[in-house]
This record gives sequence, C-alpha cells and structure tokens, in this order.
Amino acid sequence: MLSLFLTNVLLGLSIALPVGTVTIEMTKQGLKNGFVHGWMVGVGGMTIDFLLMVALFLGLAPILAAPTIQTGMWLLGAIFLLYIAYDSIKNAENDKKAAVILQKRIACSNFT
Repeated sequence: MLSLFLTNVLLGLSIALPVGTVTIEMTKQGLKNGFVHGWMVGVGGMTIDFLLMVALFLGLAPILAAPTIQTGMWLLGAIFLLYIAYDSIKNAENDKKAAVILQKRIACSNFT
C-alpha cells in the first residue's frame, strides 16, 4: 500500500516539476512586468489545462486519438513553440536590459 502511494507521488512530481513553455513565459512576464502579469499567464495556462481535462472527461479522448487530429495538434504545437522561440530571440536584448534594471533595483532595495 505504501509503495503504491509513493509510486503515485513520484509520478505526480515527475509530471508537475518539468519546466514548460507556460512556466518560462510566466517567469519572463513576471520579471519584465511584475507579479500580476506573470500570475495571469499562469492562470491562463491553468484554465486551458482545466478545460482540456473537462473535455477529456466528457468524451474528447477518442477524437484526439485519431491520427489526423494528432498530426494537426503536433503541427500547431510546433508552430507555437517556434513562435515562442522567435519571440524570445527577438526580445533577448530587451530582456537582458530588464534583467540588469531588476538587479539594480534589488541591490538598491532595503531587503536586508
């Protein structure tokens, strides 16, 4: 019984811990524009995940198992990831400047 519990806990952690696209965008927005912007990206990602879970529960799984639908999802996912990569490269200099400004703010703040 305990081994089943530990197996499921480790499975849950292995699914929850990897850094994904939403986590990266959430971190970028949070560092660039403040906590609320990063939090809203996270809420958006969580909402989409929830809606997908409900749709799967209501019977969407067999439709998504079709090879043509899977190919379309893979292509859309690849296009989305390429767009995120392009945007990250395009805005790398701005992100670097924002990081330097953030470091200066932290160094000058009274957190000590």
